[in-house]
Amino acid sequence: MKPIKLNMNFFGPYAHAEIDFDKFKESPLFLISGQTGAGKTTIFDAMTFALFGETSGSRKPDDMRSDFANLDDETSVVFIFEHHGKFFRVERKPKQMRTKRGGGATEKLPTASVSEFDYELGTETGEAYTKISDVNEFLKDLLSLTAEQFRQIILLPQQEFKKFLKANSAEKEVILRNLFGTELYRQVMDSLKEQQKGMVAEQAQFETQLTTIFDQIEWLAEKQDQYKNTRTTEERVELLALEVTEQQADLAAAKATQVENQKIASKASAALEAGLGLDKDFAQLAANQLEATQLVAQQPAIAEKKIKLQHYEWANKQMSLVQDLEKLGKDLPTKENALQKVTEQLTDVAKQQAAVGVKIAELTQQSPVITKQQQAVVEIEKTLIPLAEKRVAKTTEFSTLGENLTAKQKNLDTTSTALLENKKQTATEQNALKAFDQLETQQTALHSIQLEWQKLQQAQRDEVKQAKRVQDEQAKLADMQVRQEDFTRQLAGLKNNVDEQRAKRQQLMIQKLQNELVVGEACVVCGSTEHPLQMHDHIEVSDAQIRQAIDDLETQEQAYTKIETKLDEVGRQVQAKQNEIAELTAKQSELHAALLAGYEPFVAMFNATFATSMPVVFDNEIGTDLINELAHTLQEQTAAKKAINERIATLEKQRQSLTEQQVQVNGDVKVVETQLKTVEAELASIQAQAPALLEKSAYQQRLTELKKSVEQYTKDTEASNIQRQQLEVASAKYRQQQISDSESVKQLQAQLDTTQNVLDAAIAAAEFATDRSQLDTWLVELAGRDVIGVMTKEIANYEAELKAVNDNIEKLQINLATKTKPDLAALRMVKDAADVSRGTSDKVVMTKELALKQVSAAQAKIAKVQAQLGEQAKQAAELGLLADAVNGKNGQNLPLERYVLQSYLQEVLSYANVHYFTNVSNGRYQFELKQEKASRANQTGLEINIKDNDVDELRSSETLSGGESFLAALSIALSIAAVIQNHAGGVEIDALFIDEGFGSLDSETLEKAMEVLDQVEKEGRMIGLISHVDSMKAQIPQQLKITKKGNAQSEIQYQLV
Repeated sequence: MKPIKLNMNFFGPYAHAEIDFDKFKESPLFLISGQTGAGKTTIFDAMTFALFGETSGSRKPDDMRSDFANLDDETSVVFIFEHHGKFFRVERKPKQMRTKRGGGATEKLPTASVSEFDYELGTETGEAYTKISDVNEFLKDLLSLTAEQFRQIILLPQQEFKKFLKANSAEKEVILRNLFGTELYRQVMDSLKEQQKGMVAEQAQFETQLTTIFDQIEWLAEKQDQYKNTRTTEERVELLALEVTEQQADLAAAKATQVENQKIASKASAALEAGLGLDKDFAQLAANQLEATQLVAQQPAIAEKKIKLQHYEWANKQMSLVQDLEKLGKDLPTKENALQKVTEQLTDVAKQQAAVGVKIAELTQQSPVITKQQQAVVEIEKTLIPLAEKRVAKTTEFSTLGENLTAKQKNLDTTSTALLENKKQTATEQNALKAFDQLETQQTALHSIQLEWQKLQQAQRDEVKQAKRVQDEQAKLADMQVRQEDFTRQLAGLKNNVDEQRAKRQQLMIQKLQNELVVGEACVVCGSTEHPLQMHDHIEVSDAQIRQAIDDLETQEQAYTKIETKLDEVGRQVQAKQNEIAELTAKQSELHAALLAGYEPFVAMFNATFATSMPVVFDNEIGTDLINELAHTLQEQTAAKKAINERIATLEKQRQSLTEQQVQVNGDVKVVETQLKTVEAELASIQAQAPALLEKSAYQQRLTELKKSVEQYTKDTEASNIQRQQLEVASAKYRQQQISDSESVKQLQAQLDTTQNVLDAAIAAAEFATDRSQLDTWLVELAGRDVIGVMTKEIANYEAELKAVNDNIEKLQINLATKTKPDLAALRMVKDAADVSRGTSDKVVMTKELALKQVSAAQAKIAKVQAQLGEQAKQAAELGLLADAVNGKNGQNLPLERYVLQSYLQEVLSYANVHYFTNVSNGRYQFELKQEKASRANQTGLEINIKDNDVDELRSSETLSGGESFLAALSIALSIAAVIQNHAGGVEIDALFIDEGFGSLDSETLEKAMEVLDQVEKEGRMIGLISHVDSMKAQIPQQLKITKKGNAQSEIQYQLV
C-alpha cells in the first residue's frame, strides 16, 4: 500500500488540509515537523481512520471532529492510495452533530465508501461499497491487515515502535499469518482436526449402527435371554449365526407341511369344480327346454315375414327400371332444348364470318403503302439517325477540344510564370541563410561555456556550504562559550560557598573546643591554662552539628570540583572548536580562491566568444540569466535557420513539380491539336454521306409517325385473321354439336320406349297379383333403409336359434342320462377346510421366511459395517498421526503453521542481519531465532534472541538499551517489508511511517538510524518521519511543516530545506 493523497476536513486541528504524497515520489524520505500538539500525529490518525475506522492511538474517531467546527461543517477524511498497481479511493465520516432541517441539531451516523479509482481522470471505476461493514471487509481483504497490524508494521505511533520485537509468539503468529498469507496452513491444521473428529464420530456411528441392528433383530424366544447376556460384538455375531441356522431348519420343515396341505386343497378344489360343472349342465337343460317352447310359439309371425320379404325382394329387382324411366323422362327435354340453342348459335357465326371477309379484303388493298413505310423506318433507324447523332457528338467534341486547347495554353503560361517566381524566392532564401554561417560554432562554444559555468556553480555551492558549516560551528562555539561563562560564574559562586562552609565548620569546631575547656587545665591546642574567652558567647555545639558541617563542606567541594572539571572540559572543547573553525575558514578561503581562479579565464573566454559581457565579479543569478538568454537567442536562430532550410526545400520541391507540370502541359497541347484535326475530318465525311441531313429530332418525329401507321395496320390484320380463324372453329364446333344433340334425342326416345316395355312385362310376369302403383308403394317403403337385410337376418336368426336350442337339448339329455344332480354344499365344506389348512401353512412359511430374511439381512449389514469399521479404524489411525504432527505433537512441539512462520521469521532476521542490524551495531549484534524446543504449555517458537559478538553469548531482546531496541525494531520492521515483497501472496508494503522515537537516541545511534533510512529510501519505499531532532531536520530536505494558527487550528506547508 502506497499513499497518494490525503484530504482532511474539520478533522483534528485541520479545517481543510490536503497532503499530496506524489510530491515525494522522486525522493520518498520526508519529515513531518511542528510544535507539540500542532497535529502531526493527526495525519496518521486520518490514514488509520480512513482504512480501518480507527485512529492510530487511543482516541475515538468521534473525538477527532475539530473543536472549532460548527453544525454546518462536515468532518470527513478522503484517502487515495495505490495497491498492487491499482488506485483506490476511500472516504469516511465519523459520527457528528450537524444542522437539522428546519433548525436545531441532529446526530449524523458514521458513513464510509470505497471504490477503485482512475487517478488520471479523477473518477471512480468499478463497484462502489457504501455500507460500513462492506467497506471494512473489502479493505481488510484488500490489504490483508487489521488496524493493529497496520500500526505495528506500517504505521508506528509513539511507544509502539518496539512492540513487534518484544511480542510473544502468539502475538507474532497473528501478525505474521496475515503478512505472509499462511492462513492456508492454519486451515490445513484445522481441517485435519475436523477430519479426525469426524472419523471418531464415524467410529461411534458404526458402533451405534451395530447396536441398532442387533437390537432390531426379532430373536426367537429362547434366544432373547442369551442375547441379553452377551457382552461383545463377537459374541453377538456368533449368536446371530446360530439363530440363522436354526431358522433355516424351521423354514424347511414348515415348507414340507405347506406342500402336503397344498395337495389336499388342490384335490378338494378339483372335486368342487367338477360338481359345479355338473350342476350347471342340469340347469342349462331346463333353460333350453323353456326357450324351445317360446320359439315354437313365434312360427306364424315368421311365416308372414317371409311373404313380405318375397314382395320386397321382387320390388327391389324392378327398382333400376323405375329409376331409368325417371332419368330418361328428365334427360330427353333437356337434350331437345340444347339442340335448338346450338342451331341458333350456328346461324349467328355465319353472319360474323361474312363481315370479317369484307374487312380482310380492305386490308389487302393497303399492303403496298405499308411496305414502303416499313422500308423508310429501316433507313431512318439504321442510317439517318446514327449520322445525325454522330454529327452532333463530333460537333460538341470539336467545341470541347477547342476550349480544352485554350485552357492548356493558358495553364502553360501560368506554369512558366510560377517557375520564374520560384527561382526568385529560392535566391532570396539562400541569401538569408548566409547570416547563420557561424551558428554551429557559437553553439559549440556555448556548450563549453555551459559546462564551465556548471563547474563554477558547483564551486560556489561548495563555498556556500563551507560558509554554512563555518557559521554553524561558530554558533556551536558561541554556545560553548556561553556555557564556559556560565560554568565560570557557577565556579566563583561555589568557591564562595566552599569558603563560607569551611569558615562555618572551623567556627563550630572552635566553639566546641571552647565549650570543652576546664579552668586550670591546659588547652589541647595552645597548652595555656588561661582561657579568657571561655566566659563569653557560650554556644552549645553537638558532634552531629560538626559532622553535618563537615558533610556540607565536602558536598560543596564536590560540586566545586564537578563544575571545575566541566569548565576544563568546555575549555578544551572551545579550543578544539576554535581550531576546527580556523581549519574550516581556511578551507572556505581556498574554495573562494578556487572560484576566483576558475571564473577569471571563464570571463575571458565568454567575452571573447560573444558580444555580451560577463560581470567582473561572479554573480550566479546574472551569469545564469546571461547564459540562458544567449542559449535562448541561439535556439531562436537555430529555429530560424531550420525554417529557412525547410522553405528552400519546399521551393525546390515546388520547382520540380512545376517543371514536370510544364512538360506535361506541352504534351497535352499537342495531343489536343491532333484530336481537333481528327474530329474535323470526321465531320466532313458525315456531310459527304448525307448532304441534306436533318436534325435527329425531325427524324425521330417522322419515325414515330411511320411506326404508328405500320403498327396499326399490323394490329388490324392480325386481329381480322384471328377473328376469322375463331369464327371457323366456332362454326365447326356448333355444326358438330348440332349433329351430336340430334342423335342424342333419337337415342333417348328409343331408350325410354324400351324401358317402359320391359317394366310392363315384369309386372305382368310376377308370381303374385300386383301393379305399377303397388310397386311404387313397396319402393317407397324400401327407400333409405335396409329393410330386406333386416328381415332376412331376423328370419335366419330365428331358424338358427331354434336349431341351436334343439341341438343343445339333445346333447345335454345324452350326457346326463346316467348322472344325478351333485351336493354342492358338502363339496364346499370339504374345500373350505382344505383351504384353511393350506392358508395356515402358507402364513407359517411366509412368517418364517420373513424372519429368516430379516436376520440374514441383519447378518449381512453387520458384516458390512464391521468391514467399514475396520477400514475406517485404519484410516483414523493414519490421520491421527498426521493431525498430531501438523498440530504440534512432534519432536519440536511446533504446529505446521508456526513452523512455516518460523522459517519466514528466520528469513526476516537473516535479511535484517545482512542489511541493517549488524551494520548499525558496528558488527556487535545480530538476530538469532530461539532454537530451543518449544513448550506446548506456552506455544513458543517465534522468540527472538540477540547474539552479542563482543562477549560471544545470546541475550534476550529485553536486555537491549533504548537506542539499541530502536535500531533492532527498525531493522525488523524494514526487513519484514522486504521479505514480504519477495514472496508471492504476501502483503505489499510500499510505505513506512514512524511517529517519534528518535528523541531518545544519542548522536551515534541517530546517525546509524539515518543511514538505514537512507538505504531504504534508495530502494524506492516511502518513509515518513515525525521528529523534533534538529539534526534530522537538517538532514531530511523534504518536509511537511505543521504550524499552529491559533483557535485550535493548524495548517500544513511543504518546504524544501
